Formats: sequence, C-alpha cells, structure tokens
Amino acid sequence: MTDDPKFFISNWPEPDRLRYERHAQEIFRQMGELRAASQRNHVDYGRWLIASLLAVHGGSIYAISGLWNGTHKLPPDAMPDLMAGVGWNLFGIGFILVAAFLAWLNFQFAERLYDRWSDPAILYRTDRWPAGNQRTDPVTATLYLSAMFGLMSFGSFIAGGMAVYRALVPG
Repeated sequence: MTDDPKFFISNWPEPDRLRYERHAQEIFRQMGELRAASQRNHVDYGRWLIASLLAVHGGSIYAISGLWNGTHKLPPDAMPDLMAGVGWNLFGIGFILVAAFLAWLNFQFAERLYDRWSDPAILYRTDRWPAGNQRTDPVTATLYLSAMFGLMSFGSFIAGGMAVYRALVPG
C-alpha cells in the first residue's frame, strides 16, 4: 500500500467524492453481510447435506439387507445383484461425504473472499478495491465440484435401485 495522494478521494470534487463514498459504503456493508451469512450457514448446510443423504443411502442398505435375511425368500442367484445394490449405495455415501467436504470448503473460501473484500480502506482509497477475476477461483471450483459429487451420489442411488430391481425381477 502506498501513500500516493492519487489513490485518496479527499482531493476529488465534492459530487464525485460523495458518489464514491456512497458506493463504497454500500459495497463494504454488503460484503460484511455476505461474510456473516457465509459463517452462519456453512455449518448448517453441511450438516443437513450429510444427514439427509447418509440417511437415504443407509436406509437403502438396511432395506437391501432385509431382502436377504437368512430365510432365502429370493433365489441364490439374486445375491450378486443385491450386493451390487449395497456397493452402489456405499459409493453414494462416499460421494456425498466428498460433496459435503467440498461444500464446506466452498463456504470457507467464500468467507475468506468476503473478508478480503470488506477492507474498510475502500471507503477512502481507490487502490484498495478487490482485484478482478483471479487466475484460480476456488469458490467457483468447489461449488461445481460439490454439485458434481452430489449428483454422482444421486446416480449411485439410482444404480443401486436398478441392481436391486434386477434381483427382485429376474430376466
């Protein structure tokens, strides 16, 4: 940071200075609110995501185990498909844990970004505004990766259901 007077707004004409101050104050306030919301919500979101999808996959595994409960109501050749259904749901659990971790990272990166953007110096210096697009953007990357792994978890649930269907309705 330099003390070069060209970066300070105190020497600007009054209308320009007031317009800049109002704009900077609004941006500063908004970034502070976004940072606070990110801090509040990242834990709740991660908890909800993990709990709901673990319940879905865990319930599926429990239901599949009930189909093969030792009384052998199903033919023995149904067992490989039932085990495939369990395997797909285990993959789904793994995918959702990765998705939840990436979502948590996303909120952490966003919180750091909002913290960087809520620099009070933007209220009186033009050189303290946040830089534009970075070469690497961890917020966007973790957002899309988390969604991708969430969809992979859902796909695992569908694949597991198809495997169980094959076991219940042979050929």
